[in-house]
Amino acid sequence: MRWEMSYDTNLTRRSARKRDEVLNEVLPNIIAKVSPEREIDPGALLAVLVAGMYYLILRENRSEFCGVEFGTRAGRALLSSTLAKMVEPFLK
Repeated sequence: MRWEMSYDTNLTRRSARKRDEVLNEVLPNIIAKVSPEREIDPGALLAVLVAGMYYLILRENRSEFCGVEFGTRAGRALLSSTLAKMVEPFLK
């Protein structure tokens, strides 16, 4: 993932497109669960959440981020429960 995001080559572009194709297969099922009365674009919401998770994963064990050590089991559990709580209000 780090290599793919750092270098722009035919291989990294192909890999990124493949990841998008896989996501596009499951995205409609996820989007269908987001309540339209929330007036928020589900794709944009997921993009922000996924991008944040990518960032935290790519940091690995460099340091805490916002006071949380995401490289630990407790930090990952906190991230998981927080994401669930953030997304829940947008679901039907």
